[in-house]
Order: sequence, then C-alpha cells, then structure tokens
Amino acid sequence: MVTFGQLGKHGRLGNQMFQVASTIGIAKANGYDFAFPEWINHDAKERFGSTEDIDIGGWFLNWKEVPRLTTELPEHFINWGWHGLTHPDGVSYVGHMQSEKYFAHCADYIRNLFTFRDPVKINSYTAIHVRCGDYGSDYHPICTRDYYEQAMRAVPGPYIVFSDDADKAYEILRNLLDG
Repeated sequence: MVTFGQLGKHGRLGNQMFQVASTIGIAKANGYDFAFPEWINHDAKERFGSTEDIDIGGWFLNWKEVPRLTTELPEHFINWGWHGLTHPDGVSYVGHMQSEKYFAHCADYIRNLFTFRDPVKINSYTAIHVRCGDYGSDYHPICTRDYYEQAMRAVPGPYIVFSDDADKAYEILRNLLDG
C-alpha cells in the first residue's frame, strides 16, 4: 500500500490534487493498493474570504470511495517533477509530483474522482487569478503583463479578477480590463 501521508501539509488545493492523482497513478501502474489520510488543508478546512470553512473533500463526487489510511508508513521522497512510475510499495510518498505523466495512464479514473458533486453553472465570465503574495520570488516568478495580455486575447471576457494583492493585480492589469 502507498499513500501521501502529509496530504494537506504541502500546498493548497491544486498541489493536493496532484499529490492524490500522482500517488494513485504510481499505485495503479505498479499494482499497489493506495489509501489516504483524511483530506485536510492546513487547518482542516479551506477558508474562502469569509468565516465559513469549507470541507474540500466534500466537493468531489467520489472522494468518500477512496480508502482511508489506517497505519503510518515510512516516507519515500520524490523530487520535483517527473521521475518515472517505478517507486517502492509500502511507503508514504513525499515531494512535488506535479506532472500529469504520473497519472496519464489512469486519467479517466482521476477525472471521475475529481468530478464536482453538482454541475458547475455555465456563465459568460472568465476568471483571472493574479497570484502575488507567496509567488513574489525568483523561484516562483509572478506572471508578466504580457502573459495576461496574451491570455486575454485568447480567452474572451468579461473578466473577474482574483488576487491575494489587489494593488499589485491592478498595476499588472491596468488598462487591459478596460479595452
């Protein structure tokens, strides 16, 4: 059996989805069983700009069907990126397995696992996420104005902008949203 025992302690929702998908992909490629701890996100829930805590695990239709981990396993570290599917059984993976190559062979299974319980309502808005705060370093450079300009030419508006730094987002997107 394999797991990602530190699920919820290394990144937020997007990172956690990669951790789950990659662990399952490695397990399926090698014929291993897999299980996960209860899905927690930092303080057990994700907070979205209000006082309401949301159970992320409850978003997904089939999350409750995933087996739960009942024992601790020794850690096996996997460095950033793609490192093949051959990894040991009986371990808890730790690392940054952020490559779809880990689960491409079982993408339909993963897609089914991460299907929203309720269909997303289709609307005519496009969301733009300008992430600044924890990305303000050379390791994670902030996307440039040119990047957003190209994206906005490719995907029509109207736009809703989300950011952890409204002033910086305004500075980057100034005049792009008005035409």
